[in-house]
Amino acid sequence: LSTENLRRSRAELDLLMGIIGDVSDELAEAKGKFRLHVMGRPDLLPEDLRERLACAEERTADHTGLRVNIAVGYGGRQE
Repeated sequence: LSTENLRRSRAELDLLMGIIGDVSDELAEAKGKFRLHVMGRPDLLPEDLRERLACAEERTADHTGLRVNIAVGYGGRQE
């Protein structure tokens, strides 16, 4: 979710943030298949989504499966 995408309408943002939270929860529950890494500027996200992402990242810290990078609040300079 780039910084440009953060300028979308509230309805679109709510949908996108819900998807990001749901997918991160599902990946964290996949019993060692994925290791999540949140990158970018999660501080730009609502607190509840930041907490969900941090929890999912923490729950998968010792997983040895595929590493999944979740990029949020990033822009062209970060790429």
